[in-house]
Amino acid sequence: MNCIGLRLALWSLTSILFLPMAQAAPQYAATIVVPDAYSFESVTLEESGNLQATQRDAYGNITSLAWRPEEGWRTIGPWVNPFAPLASQGVNVSASNDAGLWAGNRFSQGQGTTLVVGNASGITATVPYLSGREDKFMYARSINPQGMVVGFLALPNNYADGTASPPYIDPETGSVLVDPVLYTRNGNAAFVWTPTGGTKVLPSLPETYGTGSSAYIMSEATAVNNLGQVVGTDELFGGGTAHAFIWSEANGMRSLGRLSGYGRSLAYDINDSGVVIGKNQKFGVDVESAFVWTQTDGMLALDTLLASADKAKVGSILNAKQLNERGQILAVANTGSNLAYVLLTPVPEPTTQGLMLLGLISLCAVVRSKSR
Repeated sequence: MNCIGLRLALWSLTSILFLPMAQAAPQYAATIVVPDAYSFESVTLEESGNLQATQRDAYGNITSLAWRPEEGWRTIGPWVNPFAPLASQGVNVSASNDAGLWAGNRFSQGQGTTLVVGNASGITATVPYLSGREDKFMYARSINPQGMVVGFLALPNNYADGTASPPYIDPETGSVLVDPVLYTRNGNAAFVWTPTGGTKVLPSLPETYGTGSSAYIMSEATAVNNLGQVVGTDELFGGGTAHAFIWSEANGMRSLGRLSGYGRSLAYDINDSGVVIGKNQKFGVDVESAFVWTQTDGMLALDTLLASADKAKVGSILNAKQLNERGQILAVANTGSNLAYVLLTPVPEPTTQGLMLLGLISLCAVVRSKSR
């Protein structure tokens, strides 16, 4: 390819990269990063694509480790709890972010579990319970840089969703099967809390409660991105039916669906591109399949997005647990001999293609300059 051809290729690629389009699911390359998932106590995926982990020995001592693609795992030293001062105050931090914000719980005897939110200086907010519930608890699962906290809480008995829940409309007949005003629910509910708006209970999905007028539902919000999009799971207790959901203030509640042959879907993470990850489960048997969901493609099994060589290497992807802004996924796979942690990286990465072409253009310019 000559310099003119390279310029045309770069122009074409740039046009494609910067077109305003919905995020689509890519193909993934797989790397086994922990051959035995049970050998580590925790593994965390960073935005850089590196990993942090902790490992506990037979004496209960916890060690910190770090993983880099070019060097593998190395031991950092004894694990140090960054929230030790809060732990001494009876606060258990369950969610934090790179902006230094955190959310957690403080147990008070006879008062239940209180949700508390704070920063590096300490507690900045104590969130009141919903009234009318004896079992008082609120648990945080995720907090974004804007201070939005999501998790689950105990509902008051016979909590009425009212008009917050849309009616379930039969797609074939168009008839309304559930009157949302009459719909009540019990159990746990996903919530969103913001410093200015307080606590908002997320409505249950019509797909979950079906045609009944009341249900015992266990719903939970598990992650929130910088745009305020929330994902989690809405589950009918006792029936086993579960739906992964996505919620936002602008678009409300939406089911992400389920893979064919599976009765349960659970969402665990979302990035700012709106990509969602999680897993599907079958009823009555221990069968799982990890998924990735995008606005363009809907829900897809991660197994179907691996090259044959990677699929042979990692086996079946059971559970997608964490996701970064580069689109990399930390998942658990059944390799046939062990459960392993695997790192899935989108290929080809558009940014990599662009950098390669920019490099070729620069080389072309140097050659032309020397020829002159």
